[in-house]
Amino acid sequence: MAGSSSDQSKGIYVHGEPVTAHPVHGGLIPTHGGVLGPVHGSDNVAPYGPELVDNGTFASGTSGWTAVGNTAILLDSGRMKVTSSAGDPGSGASQTISGLEVGKTYNVRAAMTPGNTADMGRFGLSGASVLSFQVAAMPNVDTTFVATTGTLGISCLIASSGAWGAAGNYCYFDNISVRKVN
Repeated sequence: MAGSSSDQSKGIYVHGEPVTAHPVHGGLIPTHGGVLGPVHGSDNVAPYGPELVDNGTFASGTSGWTAVGNTAILLDSGRMKVTSSAGDPGSGASQTISGLEVGKTYNVRAAMTPGNTADMGRFGLSGASVLSFQVAAMPNVDTTFVATTGTLGISCLIASSGAWGAAGNYCYFDNISVRKVN
């Protein structure tokens, strides 16, 4: 086969010839007789700003999160377990983030795992954006929004698309993240 070599399983080959690439300042990669570039992301610009959610991975238990309504929140297998004590509207856990830049785009991520009722879990945002995600329809949230105010409320609720959770209903939440898109 044209351009083949006996060991091309490793490395970079162009037309069968090995190429050694070395990133240099400015994002250009020298090659045989020329330069490829600029290389996207080579100036070490992160695609996202710093994490804005306090303890969204629950590495510190439920620190940074507030129980709302008749709700119990606790750490269970590295995730936040939110349990409704009664069919109370708004039962869940919340956190408020401030310092968002109006007009800027933010990435939001969250993972929800249903507990004892398949559709009892809702992840919501209010303030800088208004978004709501139901566990049955979108258990893994990964979307963007444009901030309309400097404050964002995050809610992890025990609710379905049509009802609030009854006593004992629960859902797990994990990997909650809000970061500015650079």
